[in-house]
Amino acid sequence: MLSRTLVLTTLAFSFATVGCGKSDSTTDTGEPADTDTDTDTDTDTDTDSDADADTGETGDTAMSDTALLGYYGEAEVEADVSYIGYEDIYLRNAALGGDLCVFRYDAEASGTLPCDECEWAFTVDMVPTGYETEDHPGCPPASTWDSPASYGYGFGQYEYGGNTYDVLKYEYNGTWYDVALAEFEGGNFVYDWPSQLVYLY
Repeated sequence: MLSRTLVLTTLAFSFATVGCGKSDSTTDTGEPADTDTDTDTDTDTDTDSDADADTGETGDTAMSDTALLGYYGEAEVEADVSYIGYEDIYLRNAALGGDLCVFRYDAEASGTLPCDECEWAFTVDMVPTGYETEDHPGCPPASTWDSPASYGYGFGQYEYGGNTYDVLKYEYNGTWYDVALAEFEGGNFVYDWPSQLVYLY
């Protein structure tokens, strides 16, 4: 099963910038702010035309060669008692029809975890059941993901920009991270955790 710890820092940053509606474009535009006179006109003209030309020639190919890898899950949860559901690893490309590859795990809690900022938290055991969808030749062999694993999952809130969001919390080495938007209502827990772009081979 793909290790989630490898992309943990990226996930936390992505949630803060993308999940909460803050654009990351300030990183790219910070340096040119010092060139206020002649270089503004030159830089804008050159970079705009180059970017347009590049994306026009390669954009379609690039999009068809990549997919968003993420984790989608649903569970029936009784706080501090039980967590029973499933989790899918997906490869998604809207231009190619949506979810191209979906590999499923049965998910069930084997115990609770301490988490001061959570409404509830469990050790969730993932048992692979196989592909639900395999609609692209680039879907990895089932053996890539066909290993049981256990993760610390919790539910709580994340505050950003004066707003409060319901989130999936993920435990790593004793620290809890807010990694994805989630819903918990009437015992039904749902989350969608976009992770990273990967190439389709």
